[in-house]
Amino acid sequence: VFPLFSELKGNDDRHRFSQVYQTAIKSAVSIAVPIAVFFFLFAQEIVYLLFHRGLFDQRSVELTATTLQPYVFSIISLFIISTSIRACYSGGWGKAVLLFTGITFAVKFAGNSVLSNWFGYTGISMATALSHALFAGMMILFLAGKIKIEKKLSFLSSLFLLLSAGIGSGGIVYFLTKILPLGYLEFTYLALFIRLFISGLVLVVIYILFMYLFGQKTLITQLINRSGEK
Repeated sequence: VFPLFSELKGNDDRHRFSQVYQTAIKSAVSIAVPIAVFFFLFAQEIVYLLFHRGLFDQRSVELTATTLQPYVFSIISLFIISTSIRACYSGGWGKAVLLFTGITFAVKFAGNSVLSNWFGYTGISMATALSHALFAGMMILFLAGKIKIEKKLSFLSSLFLLLSAGIGSGGIVYFLTKILPLGYLEFTYLALFIRLFISGLVLVVIYILFMYLFGQKTLITQLINRSGEK
């Protein structure tokens, strides 16, 4: 979207610029949410599959997975930040990016100091996730005012519905994994990989169903069409 942002800004097409930004953000969030939920739900299985060998024992798996889980929510924030930064640079609002970056670093530093004392290493990843979420929120609110998004409430509610779809689908998949008779330690590496692959597919299917339920059919159609074009 970066070249498109630059072209629209050059042509002073503020309305189209706003439309492209909203579509880009909603598309990014719709992709990032199931990825974040998947990594949160299966952090231990993923770490075990990738690293459990040699000196990296089960205790190491648990510590790493516990540290990873809070950080995965940064996936959503970074998708938003990446797109928003490009919109800001194209629009000539680079100073805002610098200001928000400074605020984010300050919050990250303070969060590290406080949360690491409370939660140890996990507190550091919590502070990172919170600072990224703050950065993403500031960018969205700033751009919503700059490019004059006409239906701000509708745009923000769409993002909320996508997050809700992720929470709902994650809850169902979590419940399904809990009623399965075996834990991941009882699986071979290949069987665990297959289990994760199937679980990911189930998560995506349920997530898409929630998106339909929450009235995001147009967004799904746009994503499918873009995938077909590629």
